[in-house]
Parts: sequence; structure tokens; C-alpha cells
Amino acid sequence: MASTNIQQLTLEEEAGMCALQLGSGYVLPFTLEAAIKLRLLDIFVKAGPGTMLSQVDIAAQLSTKNPQAATMVDRMLRLLATNSVISCTIQTIADGCPSRKYVHIPMKAAYQGVQRMMGHTNKNLLRVYSGFNDMEVLVDVNGIDGTSLQMITSRHRHVKGINYNLPHIITGRPTLIDIINWKV
Repeated sequence: MASTNIQQLTLEEEAGMCALQLGSGYVLPFTLEAAIKLRLLDIFVKAGPGTMLSQVDIAAQLSTKNPQAATMVDRMLRLLATNSVISCTIQTIADGCPSRKYVHIPMKAAYQGVQRMMGHTNKNLLRVYSGFNDMEVLVDVNGIDGTSLQMITSRHRHVKGINYNLPHIITGRPTLIDIINWKV
């Protein structure tokens, strides 16, 4: 009987993995690419930090005559807000109807949000994945600061981690425990 490196997942873990797959799909990157091409993020930057804009405010700054532009922009912005690229608040306007307002999140905050999400995801994956059990050395090519390697080597103490990257990325970075920074 062949052995497997994947342990049986609980329904909650399986749902989490499914959500991760869906969240890592093609929709977000394509939407982000479209937002960049339309210069939507530039509109936020131009408006200034903390300025809340509606989809109508943003669509008015686009060079389009499409009467559905605000609706299309709103759909894109909702997806970006769901993935913490921008932030969204719902306000009630004078007629009592809800109105979404969007605000730009500085990239540092967005990056930190992605790091938190990936850290949580990686911890869950490491808990159920046993593929590192028989491994002695793990090389992370383009491992940036070695955080992922550190998570793996802290759980699998027998694994030697090598963070392989360009010199300007690694130079000046602190060496993490059990991680060797190796320059290209």
C-alpha cells in the first residue's frame, strides 16, 4: 500500500483549502490588472490619503462614455476591497439608500495584510502536510526574508533551510535561526 504525504483533512480544513484555491484564482489578478490599466489606484492617490470616493466619483474621472462605468467600477472595487487592496465602508445617503465609499490603503498596510493571511495559511498547511518529514535540506529560491523557510524549519527542526536570492535582496537582512542566506 502506498503511503501519502497528506493527512486526512477535517471539513473545516477542507473548506479553508477550497477557499484558498478560490481566492488564489485568476479573478483577483485580472481585476487588479484592469484597475491598474484604468488607473483606478492613481485616482485614489491623487485624491489624497484617507479620501473616501464613491464609484461615481471614480468613474467620473475615467475617459469613458459608458453609462454603466460606475457599476463596473463598483464591482471591481468591491472585489479589491474584499481582498484588502482598498477599503470599503457603507454609508447611508440622504434618501436612506446605502452607498459604498472606497479609500486607498497604503501598500505597506496591504502588504502586511497579505503577510498575515499567508502566515495563517502556511501554519495550517504545515500542520497537515507531512512532506517535509523526510527532507534534510530545503532551498527557497526568491525567499525574500526567509519567513516561510523559518516557519518550516521551526516545525521541522531536522530541515536545513537555504534562502537563495539576489545579493541586493539578501544584503543587510538579518539571518534567521536555522536559515542560510545564499546570494546568487
